[in-house]
Amino acid sequence: MAKREKNLERFIEIFAFTEDTSKQGRVLESVKVGDVYMSRLRIAPGVTTGNYYYSDTNVLMSVECGAVMMYCENVETKERIEMKVKPGEKLIEIGPKVARATKNIGKKDAILIFFSDKPLRSSTSFSYVVI
Repeated sequence: MAKREKNLERFIEIFAFTEDTSKQGRVLESVKVGDVYMSRLRIAPGVTTGNYYYSDTNVLMSVECGAVMMYCENVETKERIEMKVKPGEKLIEIGPKVARATKNIGKKDAILIFFSDKPLRSSTSFSYVVI
């Protein structure tokens, strides 16, 4: 997924993000470093992203900039959680079979950071309407 840049000093590596602009109102940038995927999601004001779940992917999420409403639903039990998340406030673990959607409720772009054990866009993600 990521292109590695060899530094002339040979003691650091630089990993380039791959950009996905396939959905209006959001930009997803991802990179794989070792066995971990890091993604940065920029969401325009008023835009909702997500509405899907993973069958076997573990995700950590944090808000870097802006304010979002996060909606989660366990696809098996139908238990739901809604929460407002602000920058630096929480690190949220989202396990397999938990559907999620995030909505930017601010007036400026929101930026979310994700760490996962598989790519965020993969064959193990499935559409699921949360909101």
